[in-house]
Amino acid sequence: MITGDIEGNPDAMASYGSYTPEPVPESMVALAGAPPLMVGIPTGVMLDLVGHAATAGFLARMVQGIEQSVANAATVQLASTKYDTADQASAITINAPSAADITEILGVLTKTVNLGGKVIDLAQKASALGQSGDSTDATADTPAASA
Repeated sequence: MITGDIEGNPDAMASYGSYTPEPVPESMVALAGAPPLMVGIPTGVMLDLVGHAATAGFLARMVQGIEQSVANAATVQLASTKYDTADQASAITINAPSAADITEILGVLTKTVNLGGKVIDLAQKASALGQSGDSTDATADTPAASA
């Protein structure tokens, strides 16, 4: 009878409280031909042996698991080092300019220097023209030159 079914029901509670289980027959407890005290000793010894065997098996499995974890950790560490090295090498490869990039950069720098030189030459020519034009205008406006 389920205890949830008897709560609050006095008749069910009374019948549940008066229930007594059947006693366990002696044939189920005792070994054939052995006194009742001797039944517990072999059973205890067997259970003790089973407990020791189970403990030894469990410890062996734990040792095997720890060894496997250590081996896996070493493998993971080695793979991590390889990936880190490869990652750094690829970063250097990606960041380092290639020979074509360097040639292109030098070409742009050369064009920039040539353009700067042309600008300086034009500025010097303009300055020379401006000075020569100013000197002729200055002499033409003076009264001594007109006389």
